[in-house]
Amino acid sequence: MAFYDVEDFEWAQDLAANWMAIRAEYEPIFEESLRETDELYEEGGEIFALILDGEQLRPNCALCPVTTSLLDLVPNMEQAAFVTLNPNTTIPIHPRENKALRFHMGLIVPDKCGMIVDGIICPWLEGGVSIFDDELHSTGWNVNPKISRVILMIDFVPTHPLP
Repeated sequence: MAFYDVEDFEWAQDLAANWMAIRAEYEPIFEESLRETDELYEEGGEIFALILDGEQLRPNCALCPVTTSLLDLVPNMEQAAFVTLNPNTTIPIHPRENKALRFHMGLIVPDKCGMIVDGIICPWLEGGVSIFDDELHSTGWNVNPKISRVILMIDFVPTHPLP
């Protein structure tokens, strides 16, 4: 199964209900260029990591107290980051070799953005949440000529059996 029902993850609903507060915490970071380039995106995107290998990056989390408190609700979280996809950028098709599921929540989403997971097209929407199997082939794009796309991305291992 490529995508999972958000209703099966209570914490995901809590994050979605607070997407505007999460976006408000990210906006100053976006403006101050505190992010790092990610090799997957080459020059086309950046990340601002909050959690890596299950551990908080304290200086980054201190800038995002609301987001960090909501992330505390996520069981078995491996990583969490704000991920920027610059204008006119496509992420190469890639699978990952892990057992994690991936959560995406749109924070700043211009038109002409989307992703494909295992052949299924899914648009990013502001405040919209997708949870998908990160082992499957996926790609994403932002062909908007002027506006970057920003999501909150979380990798986690589910705590209950999935369909």
